[in-house]
Amino acid sequence: MVRVLEDFPQVHQTFNMVPSMLVQVEEYAEGRASDPFLQCALKPSESLSEEEQAFILRYFFQANPARMIARYPRYAELHDAWRAADRNVVRARRMFGEQAFRDLQVLSQLAWFDEDSLSGDADVRELALKAAGSRRRTSR
Repeated sequence: MVRVLEDFPQVHQTFNMVPSMLVQVEEYAEGRASDPFLQCALKPSESLSEEEQAFILRYFFQANPARMIARYPRYAELHDAWRAADRNVVRARRMFGEQAFRDLQVLSQLAWFDEDSLSGDADVRELALKAAGSRRRTSR
């Protein structure tokens, strides 16, 4: 939001920074708190435990299918496989190999980048362009 406001100097906006949010940011900055989503996204797919795989399958498709998931063909393919497994972790785990989990880890994060990041950051832009044109086999 702050970045967007730079383009509109006549717009005035208030941001409410409550103490509990500042405490949380401080805990993350000091390494005293962690985000299970980020931990699972950053862990090498070949090192994921069954519990982490289940977490990824349950939560890494929590994005708007039409606007976010379908934007990336591979993400849509993985989402279709998850739905074909009836959103059952045990069934899906049989269909998802290391590469599928790796793709899901990356794409689930990439889908949340805003347009400024997608166009303004060369690394993110390159990854998004690659993701927009790729499809891979879901199974092992």
